[in-house]
Amino acid sequence: MRALSVFLYDMFRSKEPANSDFLSPHPMRQLAIGDIHGCLTALQVLDQELAFGDGDTVVTLGDYVDRGPDSRGVIDFLLDIRKRCRLVALRGNHEIMMMRARDDRSSLLNWIACGGDTTLDSYGAAGFQDVPEFHWEFMADTIRYHIAEHDFFVHAIKVETSVARRPPRRTRRAELPHRAPRKCAQVELRT
Repeated sequence: MRALSVFLYDMFRSKEPANSDFLSPHPMRQLAIGDIHGCLTALQVLDQELAFGDGDTVVTLGDYVDRGPDSRGVIDFLLDIRKRCRLVALRGNHEIMMMRARDDRSSLLNWIACGGDTTLDSYGAAGFQDVPEFHWEFMADTIRYHIAEHDFFVHAIKVETSVARRPPRRTRRAELPHRAPRKCAQVELRT
């Protein structure tokens, strides 16, 4: 989300005119949007500037929920723009965490620690029962990757390597520096 916020900030504070060919409605545009994280306002500004419409393919790279203030609004917005353009919705790790937390209560604390509390707040929810079924269906219908004519889109990928094919280990685990566990950062969009 930070990258999207920085892009939008830089784009709109610049005094140089934007590339009008890219910003104007143009058939056959392919637009990729990553890590929205509940920031509906940023998504709406992007739509206002780019005017998603007929002929456009909008590829969203996942992470629609968590951290930002309006995860519910983001999913409603994405469901709505499917009426105006072709939406290809990829699945991010935050959708995976949310679906796991609903189905497996042992995953709930991890999801809450990564911004799930703000997602539930956006639904005015005391629990998962307040999340509309069509939102669960949207998340379940997201895909892992998308291949276009010249492009490959993915949120993140974990490459598994069999033990037989792994390169030999040169550093023993005890020699690696200690790494603190990562925390999910709170992101605010300032317009």
